[in-house]
Amino acid sequence: MVIEIDGGIHQFQEDYDAQRTVCLESLGLVVYRISEENVRLYMSTVLMNLADFIIKTFGKE
Repeated sequence: MVIEIDGGIHQFQEDYDAQRTVCLESLGLVVYRISEENVRLYMSTVLMNLADFIIKTFGKE
């Protein structure tokens, strides 16, 4: 699993990010993207959403 924290620069490199995601997924990795702003401002919510994503994706509680 890859956790991608997108900062402001990512809005200018959407094509690169999409290609990178395809490459990572081709290796069997799952990519979870979150914004840097959400990490800074809403860490508790980010962590709960990440935990939910992991449980849903990998089927373990």
